[in-house]
Amino acid sequence: MSVINFTLTKPLEQKVNQVIKKEGFTSKAEFFRFAALNYIQNLRGTDISQEEFEGTVRALKNTIRKVYKNKKIPSLREQLSDI
Repeated sequence: MSVINFTLTKPLEQKVNQVIKKEGFTSKAEFFRFAALNYIQNLRGTDISQEEFEGTVRALKNTIRKVYKNKKIPSLREQLSDI
């Protein structure tokens, strides 16, 4: 994974922090990854190829396996209980 460093003006930082808090992003990094992906998808429309979809699903499965290993995954109700 590459690391990208940049600075924000104070007014933009305040707006970003407001959106992060309002929308429930866990970090600025998560917000900017979401913003970049959203921008890229809007450039080409919302359709993605089957290959891209399957690749994303594989990456998600690998991440879940890595994080939870042999642990039981909490139910959706448990995961969303603090919302």
